[in-house]
Amino acid sequence: MEIICTRPGCTNPRNFFGDLDDEAKIRSVQQRYCTSCGMPLLLADRYIPLKLLGQGGFGAAFLSRDRYKPKMPLCVVKQFQPSGNLDADEIAIAQKLFQREADVLAELGEQHPQIPDLYAFFTPIVTNRDHTGEEQYFYLAQEFIDGQDLDTELES
Repeated sequence: MEIICTRPGCTNPRNFFGDLDDEAKIRSVQQRYCTSCGMPLLLADRYIPLKLLGQGGFGAAFLSRDRYKPKMPLCVVKQFQPSGNLDADEIAIAQKLFQREADVLAELGEQHPQIPDLYAFFTPIVTNRDHTGEEQYFYLAQEFIDGQDLDTELES
């Protein structure tokens, strides 16, 4: 199984674990770490990032598998990754907006079939790449709705 590292700037985000091709092993395996940068790969010890879906100015979205649901369905894990030279106040505002997105999904997701359900919002603190301190990341996990992205839909 291939697991994608979600640490921004990881030089080799693709990690391969042959033993995880067994479904029973996926459900019970302990945390795995990126072989390049040491980032934990099992997000919230539950979500397995399989593919980068897209990246923008405030984050990245990963197609993931939820290993704690019976059929291990696909889901989307969004990571907050502000780019540019933001000061501490701007980062705090952006983090609040990301939290607001999670709040809105929690409120609206179950009310409309085209708004994804929120599964989780989590903010792990991990050791930084050079093991001199810690970094905090912001994620939300949501329902995967298969179909075209908005750009493709608008073109057609």
